[in-house]
Amino acid sequence: MSRLVLMRHAKSAYPPATIDFARPLSERGRRDAAAAAAWFAEGSLLIDTAVISTALRTQQTWEALQLGVPQARKCERRNENLLYEAGWQRILAVLSDTIGVTGSPSSTLILAHNPGCVDFIVNTTRPHPLHQQIFEKHPTSAIAVIDFRDIGELADGHGSLVDYVIPRG
Repeated sequence: MSRLVLMRHAKSAYPPATIDFARPLSERGRRDAAAAAAWFAEGSLLIDTAVISTALRTQQTWEALQLGVPQARKCERRNENLLYEAGWQRILAVLSDTIGVTGSPSSTLILAHNPGCVDFIVNTTRPHPLHQQIFEKHPTSAIAVIDFRDIGELADGHGSLVDYVIPRG
């Protein structure tokens, strides 16, 4: 069984004359990212591979996770341009490529953006009572934990949503 931890970046700021890709985390985003790191540490959730969008806010979210979770500094990390503005199918393709490269890690973190994150959860997991809530509002820093046997299971919508949290600092 493999595990995907799909996280939306923490809350970003909106500095004047800054393009979307270059928006940094806001003060609240830094607190929320630290709360996410605490959640990872408390649950002893291990990550073998991390794939992070190259947008500044996702990179800064990852940096905060590394500060709070020493194990995160040891995992394999890949920055991925394709995750910026990615739909759920592109996220699935990135996950598939990652598993192919690493030899099926037991746990992969993908740190990306909406609407791709919410669409991924709803389209790749079996019906779950949280789907409606997630579909209506998937806020920044939200984390979904999805277990699956293989990529085909996710592509067919048969992954298992095993946890969903919204860390706040």
